[in-house]
Formats: sequence, C-alpha cells, structure tokens
Amino acid sequence: MKKLKTILVAFLMLSGTLLASAHTQPEQDKGTLAFSITAYLNMVNSGNTKDYAAVLADDVKFNTTRGGKIITHGKSEELEFIRRVGNVKQNCKTEYSTINTADNFCVIKVTMTYDSFTKENIISFSKTDNGWKITDVTSVFK
Repeated sequence: MKKLKTILVAFLMLSGTLLASAHTQPEQDKGTLAFSITAYLNMVNSGNTKDYAAVLADDVKFNTTRGGKIITHGKSEELEFIRRVGNVKQNCKTEYSTINTADNFCVIKVTMTYDSFTKENIISFSKTDNGWKITDVTSVFK
C-alpha cells in the first residue's frame, strides 16, 4: 500500500509540474514573421491547419505550374481545398531558406523532397497592420 501511495504522489507531482510548465510557456506572437512562417510550414508539412487562414492575406494568390500552364487560385479556393482534404501529413523532407528579407517584405523557399520528385514553393510575405501575411505562393514540381 505504501508503494502505491508513493507512486500516486510521484505521478501527481509530475503531472502538476508538466501542467505548470505547459501553462507558463508563452504563445508565439501571432503578428510576427516567425509565426506566419511556422503556420505555413505546419500546414504544408503536417496538415496542421491551425492559424493557416489567419496568416493568408485576403488577396493571396497561389500559382502552380502544371503541364506548361500556370494555374492560379485565391484564398477561398485554397481554404475550401484544405477543408475537403483534411489534415494530411506529407511523407517528405521539408526544408526552408530565406531568399530576401526587408522591413516589410520577406521571400522564402520551401523545398519538399519526396522519393520520386521535389516540390519547391516560393512564398512572399508582407507586413500589414494585422501582422505578417502570405501574399503569394508559387509552386514548381521538379
């Protein structure tokens, strides 16, 4: 019985410590460039749609090259597609690099390497009154 009490006390202490540390960790500021990049990467890599819609500019354009043609769609079409597809975790290696950064503008390249092809996304961000927003995404398959 003493052993059970000791285990129970240890479990309660560990649970309390974990809850306290999880509760005190600050949430990333939603207006920062880092937050917007993270929201995009979470969506394309693991299907986590939390905060994705919030980091898209109202007039965002998504451009994809298919069969020599460029197909373009906007925010509403993107979000509808995401709703239909659901949370899809990609089976690829994802890396990103910064191409250019200024006070109110940033361009990054996200490379998603699959077994048989590579997808490159060039993403433009603009700093707005409501934080950093994605304004353009161009995808190329190699």
